[in-house]
Amino acid sequence: MDRQLSSAIIDGYHLLIKDRYQYDRIKSKYDIPDSVTEDKFQLLRNYFINQIYPTAERRAVLDRAFASLDNHLKRPDHLIKMLIDSGRILLKMGWHFPKTMQVGLKALKSFRVASRMEEKLIVEAIELEMKPPLDPNDIKTLIGRLPRKELDRFIDDGMVLFETLYDRSLIMKILDIIGQVINMMKRKSGFYSEDEIAGMALGFEVLEQGNALFEALSIEEQEVIFNLIREIETDALNELN
Repeated sequence: MDRQLSSAIIDGYHLLIKDRYQYDRIKSKYDIPDSVTEDKFQLLRNYFINQIYPTAERRAVLDRAFASLDNHLKRPDHLIKMLIDSGRILLKMGWHFPKTMQVGLKALKSFRVASRMEEKLIVEAIELEMKPPLDPNDIKTLIGRLPRKELDRFIDDGMVLFETLYDRSLIMKILDIIGQVINMMKRKSGFYSEDEIAGMALGFEVLEQGNALFEALSIEEQEVIFNLIREIETDALNELN
């Protein structure tokens, strides 16, 4: 696959999201309370452009870390080993541990939805014989070529992360468990590789920063932001299809 084209699409998508989530534009188009100030909205925008739709350079770092974590979690022997090694956590959390950990990992997988979308756009760009550099309008053209059902599923899958962050009690349990799992993995570094530990740590960072975003908002503002994200993304697709 053309690495330059891949980077151009990732950077183009990054610019598209930066433009889409400009505060003045959102404020004029959507009914959001005055309490959701520009500073608060900027936290959401930064989370999108730094963690979910980053530059190609940042995307490469994230993809390497999560690929290593994926490989680790797909191996039954590794999962069994992790459960055994997490005995103390299991005793502390009870049978909530496996379920909570599973929800946390599902949230991290939804975080990678953006990567899968970018891969589909690369295929479309090759078919159209597009060449770098690509601007946000080029990205819109590529998105518009994808089936609407697929795009709606993309939104639904991406919202899993925000559904987890929106559940304040759940996200605190997830962060507690993943933090303890990381410490356990570091203690047993003879079995867990540096890449596997780094992948889990990066996942923790992504969730922790998302948690910080929601922590800065009141309960009412959290609901506004949660619903606003889906509305913005749906409207963006409606403009293309």
